[in-house]
Amino acid sequence: MSERDRYLVTVTRALMREIGDLAKAHGSQLIVFFSNQTYRDGAHRFIKGSCVGQSGSWYELVDPAERVREALAGLDIIELKTAHPDVSFNEVTISPWDRHLNRRGNELVFRELAKVLEQKRLMSHPRRGGN
Repeated sequence: MSERDRYLVTVTRALMREIGDLAKAHGSQLIVFFSNQTYRDGAHRFIKGSCVGQSGSWYELVDPAERVREALAGLDIIELKTAHPDVSFNEVTISPWDRHLNRRGNELVFRELAKVLEQKRLMSHPRRGGN
């Protein structure tokens, strides 16, 4: 890891811990989640050492899941890992050049996140029919 990356990890860790402490001070909890969901054409995470980007902006990546765990060590981290064999990666992203999740991709992520939060008793079903 480069000095720049070490600095960014240190700053991110300090910021997230501060946010977590503030949440606790107000009777809440900070939970971080990230998606490693897979689709019929493979995982949407990038393979260690691969390059992503375009138009002259290229970045070499390490294992994203490993880097997230390292940067946020000590916090509650939820890794989403559902497989979607009936959906391609292109169907859940904005375009082949913009791999941010589209509406369908976000729905799949948040459907899994809601299930995980309910299982961990960190979220309950909203009351039906009033307060």
